[in-house]
Amino acid sequence: MRSYMTGGLLLGLALAGAAGAAEVFWEDFAELARWTSRGTAGWELADVVAAAEGGPTRVLRLARPAPLPEGVRRPGDYQLISGRVWRDVVYDVQVRSLRPATLLGRDVVVIFGFQDYQHFYYAHLSNDSNGTVHNVIMKVNGDDPDPARQRYRINVEDKPEPRLTDGWHQVRIDHRADGRIKVYMGDMIEPLMTANDADYAQGQVGVTSFDDTAEFANVRVIGRVVAPGE
Repeated sequence: MRSYMTGGLLLGLALAGAAGAAEVFWEDFAELARWTSRGTAGWELADVVAAAEGGPTRVLRLARPAPLPEGVRRPGDYQLISGRVWRDVVYDVQVRSLRPATLLGRDVVVIFGFQDYQHFYYAHLSNDSNGTVHNVIMKVNGDDPDPARQRYRINVEDKPEPRLTDGWHQVRIDHRADGRIKVYMGDMIEPLMTANDADYAQGQVGVTSFDDTAEFANVRVIGRVVAPGE
């Protein structure tokens, strides 16, 4: 765990160094004061009584998913780090699905480049990889006049390996302002998914699930914090 986080920290420092002073954000979920949500899902903080070796002991739990909103299909609620818009960011988080492993298509979702509730990127991490909506990097662009462009896959890989199990997974988002995006899951050397899209060069980061229950822990973010619209 320590080497994983240290590697992310060094990568983030190198990434943000050229653009200006980097800020480091750490969250172990002793409280939820630095996060914000829409309030339509059931979020709670919980202790993990019988934590697995190397696993977290304190988590943010999505105990009740939110109803899907009207309009473009997207998660209905999220927990976002409040008050920080990130540019050139490396975002690490541990994730675990609480749905049965036999349920095909269950997911955890990591949000980045968040502008507003109709404009953001998310990594959909699943035990299914169908090349369209499961196990993808998705772009939400809800006010595009073309319905096909309101939400669509942007990752290069057609059907990335479905890695989501019933255990804990280490996830990293490397999102650069020039549009380069890399999503790592488990393997921190080779990305699971890659994309290039510069429309949302900066934004908030957060976690959720589409319609499943899930847990999140040990968030580490490093990047340049900028004023909205900078």
